[in-house]
Amino acid sequence: MNTFLGWLGCVFVCAGAVCTSFQIDPLNILFLNLGALVYLIWSIRTRTWNQVVVNTVLIGIYAAGAIIRM
Repeated sequence: MNTFLGWLGCVFVCAGAVCTSFQIDPLNILFLNLGALVYLIWSIRTRTWNQVVVNTVLIGIYAAGAIIRM
């Protein structure tokens, strides 16, 4: 399950990066939030605490950006 979550997070973050570089809004925010959320779940399961912090902060930043754009 952890391997699947790691790869799923990777796919979401890469999709978000592609959407960002081609200015596909708001799909980029959705993919980046999903990627950070999946990576957060993965990092909690694997007890990788530095990644828990990074992904928690990223979710906050992406969520704030989504709210500001509304």
